[in-house]
Amino acid sequence: MKKRVAFYTLGCKVNSAESDVLAATFQKKGYSLVEFDQQSDIYVVNTCTVTHQADSQCRKVIRGVRRRSPEAFVAVMGCYAQADPMAISRIPGVDLILGNREKFSIFDHLNNNSCNSAPLVRTGLEGNPFESVELFPYDTNRTRAFLKVQDGCSYKCSYCIIPAVRGRSVCRPIKDVVRRVEEIRDGGYKEIVLTAVNLGEYSNGSDYKLIDLLDEICNISNVPRIRLTSIEPNCLTKDLVKFVANSDVICHHFHVPLQSGSDTILRSMRRKYLSKNYARVMEWIRSYMPDAAIGADVMVGFPGETESLFEESANFVRDMPITYLHVFRYSRRSGTAAEKYGSPVPAPAARQRSQEMINIGLQKKNRFLISQLGKTGEVLFESKRKDGGFTGFSRNYLRVGCEEIAESNIVSQIHLARKCGMTLMGTIASN
Repeated sequence: MKKRVAFYTLGCKVNSAESDVLAATFQKKGYSLVEFDQQSDIYVVNTCTVTHQADSQCRKVIRGVRRRSPEAFVAVMGCYAQADPMAISRIPGVDLILGNREKFSIFDHLNNNSCNSAPLVRTGLEGNPFESVELFPYDTNRTRAFLKVQDGCSYKCSYCIIPAVRGRSVCRPIKDVVRRVEEIRDGGYKEIVLTAVNLGEYSNGSDYKLIDLLDEICNISNVPRIRLTSIEPNCLTKDLVKFVANSDVICHHFHVPLQSGSDTILRSMRRKYLSKNYARVMEWIRSYMPDAAIGADVMVGFPGETESLFEESANFVRDMPITYLHVFRYSRRSGTAAEKYGSPVPAPAARQRSQEMINIGLQKKNRFLISQLGKTGEVLFESKRKDGGFTGFSRNYLRVGCEEIAESNIVSQIHLARKCGMTLMGTIASN
């Protein structure tokens, strides 16, 4: 009988991309991949540590595994494992703790520990964060493929723990990216999401930047459509925006972290831009791509954020052509500069500000959805609807449902006819 392995992935798309590769490699080595809530011989928990809530969720998941399968081998990896391996080692039943640049060594350790001994801990940041294309195949049970092209961050934002747990910025060699894209294409995937910790900092030498990587990818024959993940506003140039606008391959969808619309807070956060720079990027995107989706991360409750500074941020967000928001409350992280800034905004006020910002985001998303009614969009269908048909995402990141679609991994031109909650419903467009 095959040994079973189950994965639980928290956090960002970078973690998801890594888990996909590891899961595919386990299967290539003869393991059976099962759901995380099922009995398994090996459980792999790929963790996040962006907030205290993420840390708490990691611990909860690990303890749940031990209650369900006390004899199973438990491997914990990723950002929380990197940040606080000792806290994880105190959880009974953990066998293996791997930091971010040790993840792909998991197969070297599966037989080296037992659940009755102290866990083996490997958290060095000296290694290569990218898997070998030859040794680690790509596969996923999702319709869209996630491909990591960059890892780590060399920025020094005052609130962020990621540079400490991911290391300095490192980029995947261009030839490896191209080979992986071709592999994913040959696997039948119709969209590739380029994931990274800091995608805009992709470089392969002083003269080779993200726009050059995208040009290489777009020239691959029969390449699936490409979606970009988060790009810092200081990295988003007019030339890059124009390149995406003129591409038949790259989706008209940008996620541009803002964090705050107050210049006072942006300076305190040690961000690499001010609100006027962000506004200029928004103007470029909307000028060249009127129908593009534009997402943004916004943080509330940062130390020193007065009510007036929050209102300054909220008003700026209202004025920007953003189409959806990811809203976060500040979470103090040990080892960051902001840890010494004094007390954060009291929890009740932070919750209220968070809800106000969430409401702004919902209003913007609703207006964007309504603006797309009557148009036609190319949709990649992914998941079955309870009331019939399938849903998926358009190139400009609209969730679209169609009752005429009967299977996933289908790309179709859909006439966007009506709004149902935060989904647009449509019919297959006639030629």
